[in-house]
Amino acid sequence: MFSRQSPLQALVELSTKWALPLWFRVSVAPRLDGRRTVVLTPSHAILVWTHYHRALLTLRDSYPIYVDQYKSAFISKRATAPAFVSFLRDQSLDVQGAIFKKLEDTVTGAKWRPRYHLLRDLPTHLPKHKPADWVSILQWAFAVRPPIAENDGFLFTNSHLVAAMASLMQDLSARQLLFHTTWWFLQSVGPLASCAIFSIADIDERGAVFQKLSCGMHVDFVYNVPLSFASKLRFSEQSRLAAYGILRAVRNASVEKVRALRDVSEQTKSLLESVLKGAKIVVWPDAERVSLDSLELYYGQSQSNGTFPSTFSEWLDTRRQVQRFLGDDEHDLSTTVFQMYSPQLVSYDFVRNILFFSVAAMASPLYYSNGTSAMLYGGLGSVFGEKIVYVIGSVDQLLNGNPSIVPSLEEPRKYLWEYTHCRGTNVMNLAALSFAHAAYVRSRSRLEDLPLQGLENFTPEQVFFITFCHTLCWFRDSGALGVTECNESVKNFSPFATAFSCPPGSPMNPETQCTPF
Repeated sequence: MFSRQSPLQALVELSTKWALPLWFRVSVAPRLDGRRTVVLTPSHAILVWTHYHRALLTLRDSYPIYVDQYKSAFISKRATAPAFVSFLRDQSLDVQGAIFKKLEDTVTGAKWRPRYHLLRDLPTHLPKHKPADWVSILQWAFAVRPPIAENDGFLFTNSHLVAAMASLMQDLSARQLLFHTTWWFLQSVGPLASCAIFSIADIDERGAVFQKLSCGMHVDFVYNVPLSFASKLRFSEQSRLAAYGILRAVRNASVEKVRALRDVSEQTKSLLESVLKGAKIVVWPDAERVSLDSLELYYGQSQSNGTFPSTFSEWLDTRRQVQRFLGDDEHDLSTTVFQMYSPQLVSYDFVRNILFFSVAAMASPLYYSNGTSAMLYGGLGSVFGEKIVYVIGSVDQLLNGNPSIVPSLEEPRKYLWEYTHCRGTNVMNLAALSFAHAAYVRSRSRLEDLPLQGLENFTPEQVFFITFCHTLCWFRDSGALGVTECNESVKNFSPFATAFSCPPGSPMNPETQCTPF
């Protein structure tokens, strides 16, 4: 498929024209400070594929059979380079492991530091490609006017992505990268095009889970707008306004916390306050831009002619339809709502200053239409608060004390909370907790905070903390429940100790506490 392309062009094509971001999602944002900005964001698909690859490693002796199934379905009947077939047999498993290991850190890395450069300066960080290579590939993909130029901006939303790309392009040959990209594409789309391939994954519980996650990604990568539109129809206008009210209250609380920061210049606080106040919050699509008519124009009319199309033909037709709007700020509906490119439920558009909230979060355990204010601020509010902490830290990194975004320094700027005594604590969760709790205390409704069935012995404020901790629960690969993040956050938050009557000096109310905000 990509025989005449460079690995970079193949990856850009998959992300843009086929809505299949493997290494990254690339987009072209409106002009910033007189420059267009290309944005590269790590793809969360790597999390699903890493787990799948680990399953393949446990069946290493059967891997040749796995490859043969794909060869039989897609390769044997076509003219295929012998070198590619040899790669699949002898190198693909190990090369895939090396690539996945590097890319996984771009999503799971503890600190998401954004980096902004001019396109002409990219060789300093990614020496394998000249600025002209980037310009040519990006202009081919987006066909924007005026054309992409070397003095345009280039934003990596996570510095880990720069490091991973540079390392992989240095350690692996262009042929290995291109062959693996082709192999990854086949593994991604193969189950949609072949029943025999689809059945391969359905051999055990892990495979069945992978199937569901993979199908979900294929749907969300291209159907994010109708999914959001359908969610909007399920909520009354009153419920939607209430949800937006919670998010705005948390945002307002964060502004007050920023304003009260010590050891931070007034200019920095003023800039951050301006960004937060001006940030647009989007959960559901704007009625002026997204309607049934605009959806039909964007996705095209069904070509089934009364017959149900195959899954792959639907996949292909839909992506061909939306390709027409690439780089079109006015008509590209996919940019109007949340796009699933990270494991988080909230995304941030640096260039347009928009906070996108996933409609997947508008359900239990984060949101209940009839939930108490303690539940709603502890769940929805704290998740939103965590993203606001990310925005504060990232925007401060990009501004670097200037009134507008400037190219990033080689030595990254410290996060604001790194100037405090907080050490060994999940500061982002703790700061998110402080934002959500401040909003809850100010906005709570004592009439609505009624006792919950099964939790009658807990006060509303205790329910707030219980809900907050619920958002941080996770399961390890062993199946054990992980609660470290919750305990580390609440034990450093004095209102928790007050709510649960924790004695001073006890494990959940230590004498010295971390207070980032």
